[in-house]
Amino acid sequence: MIPLGSPSSLRSDAPPTIVARARLVDGEPAVRRVRKRILRPTGQVRWIEVTGSTMVGADGLAWTVGHMWDVTHEVEAASLLATAQRDVANLADVVRRMHSGDDVRSAIVNTADRQVIKPLTGGGVVVDANKVGTGRENLQAAFGAKVALDPVSVSFGAVPSGSGQSLTRSVTVTNLSGAVQTYLFTVTEPSGAGVVFAGPAQTLNLASGATGTVLVSMSAQRGIAAGNRQAVLQISAAGAVIANAMLYALIQ
Repeated sequence: MIPLGSPSSLRSDAPPTIVARARLVDGEPAVRRVRKRILRPTGQVRWIEVTGSTMVGADGLAWTVGHMWDVTHEVEAASLLATAQRDVANLADVVRRMHSGDDVRSAIVNTADRQVIKPLTGGGVVVDANKVGTGRENLQAAFGAKVALDPVSVSFGAVPSGSGQSLTRSVTVTNLSGAVQTYLFTVTEPSGAGVVFAGPAQTLNLASGATGTVLVSMSAQRGIAAGNRQAVLQISAAGAVIANAMLYALIQ
């Protein structure tokens, strides 16, 4: 059992809480079971389960007997199980699409969650494209992918430090949604000095199932330090980010 705190710290999730109490007050001879979510003053959320029953004592008076215990871990486990079952269902759908001949690489890679993978030791997150790619796969997002990119990431390869090169690559964009989409391209999260990545300045309008091509570029200053350079090509539609693709160059 956990302390309830002040009345303001309680939040009832559903009307059945009130109904169960009313039935107990009315003396119905049944055991009532209710789960409640408690918001503690610290902001911590806990779940409790309350059971109550009415019994008649030797004096003929009705008494209400109640028990309350913490079921937070049980509720959290059930939530994790539901998430796992959903992910398995989404994965099964992706596998079916693969067997049917669909190319699902972009759906998986370009909808991955950014900046969530943590290192084995220490704090922060790992963003190195050579280690984590676009990020952690999100099967629910992959299942609902609205755009496909080919290639799923763009590498400009090895660039000599003294060359001062500017290179361009093409990316094929396919509208996977069931409606016309207007895609906006933005380059974010640049890493390393001396290299500028750029996406198309214009939006791309595609009907459902249609395909178009856009250009992305990399410009390296002459004489910059060797090492990895990367950025993210962010694709948005209807005001929301729907895909990310890594842009990469190795300065030698």
